[in-house]
Amino acid sequence: MTFTKKTVTTTTATLSDGTVIPFVGSASSAVTSAKVSEAYVKLKGAYVPPVTVPTPPVQIPTPPVIIIPPSPGTAKEISLSDFAQLRDVADMKFALKPGSWSGGVYISNLKNVTIEGAGKAQLTEDGIELSGKLSGLVLSGLNLKNIEGRQIVAVGVDKVKYTGKAGTFIDGLTLQNLISDNCGRLFHADGNLNNGVYDGVIKDFRLLNSALTNSPEPGDYVYLGNAIDALVQGNRFDRINTRFSNPDKPNGEHNGIIFMKGNGIISDNICTNHQGNFGRIWLHSIDGLKTVQILRNFVYNSLKYSAFELQRSVESVARGYKPANAIVNGNIAGHLSALKDWDGQLLDLYNTGGTLEYMGNKGFDLYGTKFPISNMINNMSDVKITEKDNQYFATLAAALAGIPTLKALMA
Repeated sequence: MTFTKKTVTTTTATLSDGTVIPFVGSASSAVTSAKVSEAYVKLKGAYVPPVTVPTPPVQIPTPPVIIIPPSPGTAKEISLSDFAQLRDVADMKFALKPGSWSGGVYISNLKNVTIEGAGKAQLTEDGIELSGKLSGLVLSGLNLKNIEGRQIVAVGVDKVKYTGKAGTFIDGLTLQNLISDNCGRLFHADGNLNNGVYDGVIKDFRLLNSALTNSPEPGDYVYLGNAIDALVQGNRFDRINTRFSNPDKPNGEHNGIIFMKGNGIISDNICTNHQGNFGRIWLHSIDGLKTVQILRNFVYNSLKYSAFELQRSVESVARGYKPANAIVNGNIAGHLSALKDWDGQLLDLYNTGGTLEYMGNKGFDLYGTKFPISNMINNMSDVKITEKDNQYFATLAAALAGIPTLKALMA
């Protein structure tokens, strides 16, 4: 999409199907992919506009491209085949040429590198493997289609012991403005804790402003084995975990759409028509006391489990973990755990070792297996909770009163 500033205070977004959407305000403050998607719903009744992607013949991988640095502030245009073998590059911006690539992408040892696909660079069949030392890497505007396995995976990170020094962790990885359809797990990075020593640590992981739909059986859709200060914000998740092929588990595993071990922020996302907790957080602190924040998310229509889960694992306690606190504020959740064999409340809460602030949340059409809905917490813990202004409503319409964008989405 492109943005054209009409006046000092008005901006328009022109989508790939020709739809023009006006916004009030400057481009930086008025237009985000989440706002564009919500406005598109009002006009067209569909969430993601079609993206036309050229389909040239399958390209043969070539040796790593030799990059000539561009002028400061500009992006070097490269082909998808060059992108597929990109390694040992620092302080560069790349613009991918439009096209389609199905040969897999294997990139490593990148520092302060931005790769922009602008929605016109499509990866199919095989995903992206990240390896080596990574810091300040941004993958933006990629179109991911029909990738049966993992879409993006950090390989070998769990073999590196975290010391806090550069090179012992992934230092900044941003996935933004992605379009994903009919693929497997979006992102995976293993991480462990043994005798107080962490491996597979990612600092400042970012998943931002992406349209992520129709992933039939990924289990955990985003898996972070050891996260420090992650951020998942402004994304649209729809139809995640809709197929269960294991005959012994016809309703699937206990999944988390976002399964994060460590700490971070999950805010301003929409998740609908799924199985599993939207945010499943096994919280712990690395490098000082940390806080998990779950803020202003909308979670609707799950087959099983509550909107969010907070807990510490038994194994982590034995292996030397340090607790973290949690804040769960301003979320809306409803019509959860349709199977009714598990609580479908706003929060499944187990012991965490920390405290919980729980304020301004709204729920509707929730389900409790043992007791009537009260504060919308399926509480199996002795966690100290500070509560205020949480409300339970009988209907979706009542819960969404005063929130026009969500009302339009659910119409």
